[in-house]
Amino acid sequence: MTFYQELQLNQAGSKNLLKKSETVKEKSYHILVYLVKIAVTMAFCFFSLLVFSASYLEMRTAL
Repeated sequence: MTFYQELQLNQAGSKNLLKKSETVKEKSYHILVYLVKIAVTMAFCFFSLLVFSASYLEMRTAL
């Protein structure tokens, strides 16, 4: 499974991969992918909120 395919898994799929990991190296790789997925989601939410807030503030000050 590629890195991108693992990013597309839901939470249950990611946890299932972690449980089925046989070696420490494999388990650490799956944990890294899971943490990257969380970081990408948090960054998307942060920047979306930042853009929305900036546009809302600009709209409010124009009144």
